[in-house]
Amino acid sequence: MLKFILTFHFFLFNFFGLSFASEQNYFTSTGNYQSHRYSYLDQINLENIDNLKVAWIFKNDLEIKDDPTVANALTPVITDKSLIFGTLDNYLVSLNPKSGQINWKKKYNGYKGIAKRGITFKEINFGNESKKVIFIPTNKTILAIDPNNGQIINSLGDQGKFGENGSGLAPIVIDNKIFISSSSKIESYEINNYKKNWSANLNGARVWSGFSYDKITNSLIVTTSDPADLIYSRTKEPDYFNSLVILDALNGKIRCSFQDVKFDHWDLDMVGHPIVVNNINGDQKNIVFGFSKTGNTIVADLNTCELHFDNSFKNSNALSPDNSLKNVNYSKVQKEFLKPEPISSITYDFDSYLDSIDDINKKNYISHKLRYSKYNSKYIPLSLNYDSTLIGLHGGPQWPGGSFDKLNNQIIVTTNHDPWIIRAYYQDQIYRLKKGLNIRIKRFIDKYEFLSNYKKKELLDKNLNQRIKRYVDSEDYYSSYKIIKGVFYLFDQLYFNSTKFLDFSGSKIYKNKCLSCHGYYRQEYFETEFTGDEYVPSLTNLSQLERFNSMENTEDFQFSHKYIENKIKITNDELLQVKNYFQKVDKVLNKLDLIHIGYKWQVILDNEKLPASVQPWGKISAIDIETGKLNWSIPSGYTISRNKKIPGSTNFGGLLSTKSNILFSTGTSDEKIYAYKSSDGDQIWSYKLPASGSSAPMTYEMDGTQYILVNASGGRYYNYKKSNSEYLVAFKLESN
Repeated sequence: MLKFILTFHFFLFNFFGLSFASEQNYFTSTGNYQSHRYSYLDQINLENIDNLKVAWIFKNDLEIKDDPTVANALTPVITDKSLIFGTLDNYLVSLNPKSGQINWKKKYNGYKGIAKRGITFKEINFGNESKKVIFIPTNKTILAIDPNNGQIINSLGDQGKFGENGSGLAPIVIDNKIFISSSSKIESYEINNYKKNWSANLNGARVWSGFSYDKITNSLIVTTSDPADLIYSRTKEPDYFNSLVILDALNGKIRCSFQDVKFDHWDLDMVGHPIVVNNINGDQKNIVFGFSKTGNTIVADLNTCELHFDNSFKNSNALSPDNSLKNVNYSKVQKEFLKPEPISSITYDFDSYLDSIDDINKKNYISHKLRYSKYNSKYIPLSLNYDSTLIGLHGGPQWPGGSFDKLNNQIIVTTNHDPWIIRAYYQDQIYRLKKGLNIRIKRFIDKYEFLSNYKKKELLDKNLNQRIKRYVDSEDYYSSYKIIKGVFYLFDQLYFNSTKFLDFSGSKIYKNKCLSCHGYYRQEYFETEFTGDEYVPSLTNLSQLERFNSMENTEDFQFSHKYIENKIKITNDELLQVKNYFQKVDKVLNKLDLIHIGYKWQVILDNEKLPASVQPWGKISAIDIETGKLNWSIPSGYTISRNKKIPGSTNFGGLLSTKSNILFSTGTSDEKIYAYKSSDGDQIWSYKLPASGSSAPMTYEMDGTQYILVNASGGRYYNYKKSNSEYLVAFKLESN
């Protein structure tokens, strides 16, 4: 059976003019336009993988240091004689594939986000002539670049530009046509004369993660996300959010779409490049796999525009909201996909987690932390009265997607299983507007580069007002910062003093005992997923919430502050005065319509700063293409904590499958690249990288030698080490 499948694939690829070479050397960052991340190269195999050694390392020291918010998500591509790579500091680099030495390094003024998630290399035909081109996504357009020297090819497109919007994904180039995904549009242009063929509007649904093409059915396939705002009321039709969308590449018409989550208030995007599989069971059936953060996999038939598996899903009743958030619409039912078998779940099983804990202190800590939470259900509506807890945001599959292991007829995907919490809260509108001003000042400073790189680093800490207060006396700052600090300080004082008149005694007690944490505006503080889980709740409009009862007596008050470092000494009488102060301020804010509702995602960590959920926190799973069942599932790498190796780490790298029955995986917090036996997931090799892998690995052949290449720039998130350099690490078999 296996021999027949491989023979038929050989016939199919040659019939359509696609040689196996297209799946040896990556001409696009997903391996090919079907996003297989698979290679027929088999020089590196199960018998000799122990001889896999580092061939060369390319290191790029970043111009901006200590930025916790970035990691390089690009898988490089290879031309006929060079590797093409985009750096985090907006350079495009050409390297010698055999040595890693730089051929050229270019920066394009006015463009950022260079090759953020993908590159495409293509030879373009001009009658009897041809031109080799690298197509580079940027924040503004797609640039056509000469691979020999890095120069923009002005004779193509609009002075070397294609499209009028930024893109993070590699374009698809077929028959001298270029297809571009940007925001919520898919567009087609003629490469030779820059004629626009068509533009498809997805009605606001964002395409940031996945873009693939099937030649047999001439289909473009995208995965879409939520509307980037979790608190909304939307009745847009047609609704392409959180969907697998299939378009006709000839005219841009949407042939069909398949939605996972209806009215998404949890940021449960469809993610990763859709994986196209042709000729299922030899019966000319062509299907596509799309992945969702929910753990659902949607498999659609590209010929019929129907779901591939019979009885793929069932409808389940969703929980009803408590209506504390007005004008927010929820779907009464959500799909529960049964085929393929789910590879993860968004349900946070808190009870099972508690049962897995022996340490009573840890149990008490996490129970206290989630005392206002709802869990153990899917699609928990957002509320001002409770927090919604689920395996979400970075749970389930992530943007790198999966790999098509053709040898074993399976799709392999990484998934994350760490818990997250969504908190909806009231916010003082004055404070919100002030924060907005802070952001604009920061952008102004960044744009005109008033600060050195060292000083720019300081801008990454918390909000600008806090940065100014903390660092203004440093000699590294210009005197203008003292003026800004003074303006903000005076504004804070003026605002707070204006509330004193409502209750002098209560405001004085608040200032002496509460202001150091909650600030002049009784504001919230959320540590981001880049650094941790520190949280200070908003006290704005607290009088309208059930948890206001915690101010009834000092016992309840002290319990709510149980795990803060500096204990607050307060009497019942003082607490009552603060409570009265809150009520009076809230009344005025509501009367003046100065109450805003915000929300934030936050990771849930235990008292050891580890994910507060059942292990493993990361997995690799293989889905059988014919049956939809899981062939195997294993922990993804290790989480290192207090000199302990815990099986399973979150994964933000990706996968590569090869003909030699080897699966390569990167992206775990232990900073390793792993090799597994594709057929059963057994680990067969690993190597410690200089930083965590940050995109899917790739492979290529040069002068008869196969290389494995890893992009390692460290991890963006709380449990990853940050790196001030990014690396390309190439491996090859050690010579005898």
